[in-house]
Amino acid sequence: MKRCLVIATGLALLSSAPVSACMPVSESPAPIAVAGEEAVIAYDSRTGTERFIRKATFDTRDRDFGFLVPTPSVPTVSESSNELFNRLGGLVQTPVIEKKTRFLWGRQETESTTSALSMKSGSAPRSFPQVEVQEIKRVGDFEAAVLKATDTNALMGWLKKYGYVSSPELKEWVEPYVRQGYAITAFRIAADVRDKHTPGVQMHLKPVCLTFQTPAPFYPYREGKNAVARDGRLLRVYYLGDKRVTGRLGDSLANASEEWGANTTQSRSVSPDDKVRLCAKTGLEPAQVGDRLTVFEDRASLRARKDLFFTAATDQALQVPTRIEYNDIDVSSAVLPIAGSLLAGTGLAWWVRRRRR
Repeated sequence: MKRCLVIATGLALLSSAPVSACMPVSESPAPIAVAGEEAVIAYDSRTGTERFIRKATFDTRDRDFGFLVPTPSVPTVSESSNELFNRLGGLVQTPVIEKKTRFLWGRQETESTTSALSMKSGSAPRSFPQVEVQEIKRVGDFEAAVLKATDTNALMGWLKKYGYVSSPELKEWVEPYVRQGYAITAFRIAADVRDKHTPGVQMHLKPVCLTFQTPAPFYPYREGKNAVARDGRLLRVYYLGDKRVTGRLGDSLANASEEWGANTTQSRSVSPDDKVRLCAKTGLEPAQVGDRLTVFEDRASLRARKDLFFTAATDQALQVPTRIEYNDIDVSSAVLPIAGSLLAGTGLAWWVRRRRR
């Protein structure tokens, strides 16, 4: 039997099963659920260069799957590191310390300066002439094929020929990207990674980075028409750029008019030292990271069938966790002698007035 990948859209997830005539042997392939999803977007507005890094944990009994990623231009694909996400997670938990002076009467028990945080606003086969294969390479845990197609049917034919089973839903999902001239990168789990995986155990795969040119920061958010709502899902996006941004949904940048329902949990400055720490051994360079980090959390159970574009926010205020540290000054030692002198003086004056009467 021939092994093919049955494609489900979403960042177009791909799942597989042993099949005959490139169709699943069961009515549906093994289910795939994204147990956790995080992404980093590092955007350089001077050059229009985006570095899109995605990390996901999958819950599935299947070991052979992958996903499709559309990008506005042909990307360079490279391996990234989980350490980047770990460091970003640590950075956003680091409070900004505000120092204040307060005057106390004697020694008092005060709240610990480590109290809870408060929020402060502020090559490859070329059987289909209408499908240009830009590159096929091994990237981390994946085999990646970067494709540029001018015809949707030709792209579907290429995917089918090289081991992907398509569907009407996938064709409908991919067609707008082909029409707009987007590139499609097809990822699939590398054979050695697949063979080592125990079915039923979550797959923690190495993040990959796609670097591409785009006039506006872009996140491939759109799901297929048959997508179903899933409670408890969370998408966290770390945006690194030169400004605080907001997300808008649309089929393209020109008509991205719908507000993204994600919560902005933080927007903070990134120091030169922060950049060095974030980028070490991750594939990123400090010069590629902007001075502003904005963090979004999207808990939508069903995503809009539109893509996500970022633009500068009207409100550029910082939004960071703040911890107040007090410099306590005991005023009792200074006030008591003065108060005593005043009382003594008042008493003496009263006594003198009484003697004169």
